[in-house]
Amino acid sequence: MAQILLRNAQLLDTDTGHTLPGHSVLVDEDRIVEVREGEIDAAQAQTIEIG
Repeated sequence: MAQILLRNAQLLDTDTGHTLPGHSVLVDEDRIVEVREGEIDAAQAQTIEIG
């Protein structure tokens, strides 16, 4: 199974209840392998623009 990159995702900070816009989430197989504000360099990943 290929990697999937979710771009421009809005995440929820469960400690504060605030949303965090502009994040990228990289999924490999059935696991989240990276979450970062801004872009993730994953040229081989299928990219899905969330926002």
